[in-house]
Amino acid sequence: IVVPEREFPRPIGEAFRHFLQATVHVYRSFGLPAEYKPINDVVIGGKKASGNGAGLVDGSAVLVGNVILDMNYEMMARVLKVPSEKFRDKLAKSMREWVTSLKRELGYVPERDEIQKRLIEGYEKIGMKLVPGEISEEELRIFEEEVRPRHTSEEWLYMPEARHPSLTGRAVKVMAGVKVVEAMHKATKLIRVTMEVAEGKIRDILISGDFFMFPEKACTELEGALIGSPLVREEVEKRVEAFYANTGVQTPGMTAKDFVDAVMKAAELLSE
Repeated sequence: IVVPEREFPRPIGEAFRHFLQATVHVYRSFGLPAEYKPINDVVIGGKKASGNGAGLVDGSAVLVGNVILDMNYEMMARVLKVPSEKFRDKLAKSMREWVTSLKRELGYVPERDEIQKRLIEGYEKIGMKLVPGEISEEELRIFEEEVRPRHTSEEWLYMPEARHPSLTGRAVKVMAGVKVVEAMHKATKLIRVTMEVAEGKIRDILISGDFFMFPEKACTELEGALIGSPLVREEVEKRVEAFYANTGVQTPGMTAKDFVDAVMKAAELLSE
């Protein structure tokens, strides 16, 4: 959807709420209990069924979104630029748990023409009349000469890393309130933290690296101690220090603070 900026609903949350009624209509017309979830998702049974975004471009407001027909979770994880294979595996698992599609809900993918028809109905319900059109020669020229070169350039693809060269890692949004994030922290030894965060709390976490922990199984206990923790330094410190005190674990050359720092470094990436 592209409209003059002055005509775009404000605040941005109102724009998403208004326009995504059409997407909700599509899913509900197939008998699925879809709901709008602020700020920019449509969910079915708590799982993301439509991802949407908006921005301002040269005086126009642009909103983009989708109706997810089917989802190849492994392929999606493979094509995303991620820092490690462990992160990739975790991302695929997280997407399977949090993202759904028409095929997953219905057992089949409806005909595209039928989906388009129902989407048009949804927009008409909110007072919009869609008129068929085609991409113009000028639009194709702009895409080939300006848009494609910019969005395939290294400057664009590596923009986050260029802004924050000191932060090594990656955060990927799975749905509203849920992200998978990985970061590496160099203390005496390297600590890699891969975690799924939901509503500001650690839902799952994997800690690895080239450090030594005796006994080795204690690392699994540390991960368990951190699950459910709010990503607040004081709370993470309390849990890690309690883990050290209760287990008598040995981490030669490493301290509880090193593991806290590693978790909080990953947390920094969530705000990117």
